[in-house]
Amino acid sequence: MNIAADPSRAPYGIVGMISQVATMARKERVIDAVIERTDALTRSLQSLRTPFEAPFRRQFSTFAVDASSLARLQQQQSQLADLVAQAKTASPAIAALIKQQTLLNLYSTHLTERRSQIRLESRAAGKALLVRLGALGSAIVVLLGIRVVVRKLTLTHVHDLNTRNMFFAGERLLLGLIIIILVLFAFAFDLSSMATFLGLLSAGLAIGFHDVFLSIGGYLLIVQRFHVRIGDRVQIAGVTGEVANLGLFQLELSEIDSGTGKRTGRVVFFSNSYVFVSPATPLFRQLNVPTAAHT
Repeated sequence: MNIAADPSRAPYGIVGMISQVATMARKERVIDAVIERTDALTRSLQSLRTPFEAPFRRQFSTFAVDASSLARLQQQQSQLADLVAQAKTASPAIAALIKQQTLLNLYSTHLTERRSQIRLESRAAGKALLVRLGALGSAIVVLLGIRVVVRKLTLTHVHDLNTRNMFFAGERLLLGLIIIILVLFAFAFDLSSMATFLGLLSAGLAIGFHDVFLSIGGYLLIVQRFHVRIGDRVQIAGVTGEVANLGLFQLELSEIDSGTGKRTGRVVFFSNSYVFVSPATPLFRQLNVPTAAHT
């Protein structure tokens, strides 16, 4: 039975450490089961030796030399010769049983030492796992604390609502990416494959979140380039309305009748990505002067 640890593969991440701890626990259970079977076999060998040894021990314990008469000595000599002959007959079996029991005792001692070693390795692996989990948790807590500080500074020094929302959106995106990278590095099996994995992940994110990234880019373009704010009157694809909400992903307009200038009671939603997806769709923002300008 091969119970030695495999030193060729070191656990790089949390998943590898969990696998190592589970492997150590499984090895300890296997060794405990083998030790139990070895002890049972040793007891069986002892029970097999008893029928061979017990009669000789009883007879030798009752044997006493009586020198009062020659006939008694001759009888005792004959009994002793019979005992020696019987012992020679049974000695190979007894010797084999003793040898097997000795080997089993040595094997049991080796297993006990190996179990102690595995317990030490398991404790060390468990401590390393706890340290890695604690480091990951501490890093996330620090990042969340930095987020709170950044939000307070933004609320204190940035008074424009749209600029503030843009800062908050960038902060959430950056924090999420940093936490994802930290978790990936913490749970990685092999650091040498992280570059390939991150490359594939970024490609998948670019494809899967294509519209999301376009909406975020459209939000930045609408706010920074076109200077659209909540309350502005704009016209998009023939729809005139007042900006009721300007989110990170979509623009909400309270529709206004272009003829009467009154609200129609309808709300129109446009995805921010339309500035990239449909660049030919015009966006007009009404200036303070009565002139319509195309931003």
